[in-house]
Amino acid sequence: MTSTDVPGMPTSLEKSLRILFAFTPLNEPMRLSALSRATHLTIPTTHRLASSLVQAGLLQFDPENGTYGLGLRVLDLSLALLDASPIRRAALPHMARLYRGGEQNVVLGAPDGAYMVILERLWDAHSDDVFGYVAPWHAGARLPMLYTALGRAYLAWLDADEQEQLVQAACALDERAAHQPAGYGRWTPPLPLSPTAARDLLRETRARGIAYQDRELEPETCAIACPIFGRGTRPRASIGVISHELGTSVTSLLEEVGPWLQATARRISASLGQGSGGRSLGAPDGLPGGD
Repeated sequence: MTSTDVPGMPTSLEKSLRILFAFTPLNEPMRLSALSRATHLTIPTTHRLASSLVQAGLLQFDPENGTYGLGLRVLDLSLALLDASPIRRAALPHMARLYRGGEQNVVLGAPDGAYMVILERLWDAHSDDVFGYVAPWHAGARLPMLYTALGRAYLAWLDADEQEQLVQAACALDERAAHQPAGYGRWTPPLPLSPTAARDLLRETRARGIAYQDRELEPETCAIACPIFGRGTRPRASIGVISHELGTSVTSLLEEVGPWLQATARRISASLGQGSGGRSLGAPDGLPGGD
């Protein structure tokens, strides 16, 4: 703390982070006045900190439009995070095998609070051609845990105390997470789940051995997912298969793709150090398109 800092007041670092976090996939580049309003900082403070961030490459300034946006150094940080992720490194070869074998849209997600963040996706370009969007399934997308198969797979295999904490947190943010503004594709606002309904859903998911979502975030999308474990019995991430095909049912995904997805999750877990004593999803050893 410097001599100018006041206990309980935001530091310059905290204010700078507030400026960076003001930029989301839903936001256009902002003028100084708009950035000041979005961050609740004074215009002089916003200008001073934004100028420093521009010099660092974390923001860029367009003099023609007088607007600020994220700088390319942010992309460097994003790529560094992804490249350093042991979960992503362990999962990619197995995701590729599942993708090639069944021509499925395959995604990998990790928890962050009451959200799942997409770490990687192997995507059929036909899906983007038909539906005209990639969000909310692009790398870095943040999705409400209770309304995605990825999140349900993670939650269902948590110990009871940790699961309850996340269920409460997820239900508390329902109003925000379930009513996102336009911009994440055609995202259908789901009906909020009560904690009791969420617990019942997760209990059924674990008994089934695999999670699913059925057109709850997008009208054309159904998905299935399985947890990924490391050393021990706590899940670390989830892998899922998503279908945008009209007429595809979640039942057909569970029956035709589910066993291969379970096998893939088990193999990734083994790569991360889970031994034979860890939790098993009861999947077959073979994968479509394998040797």
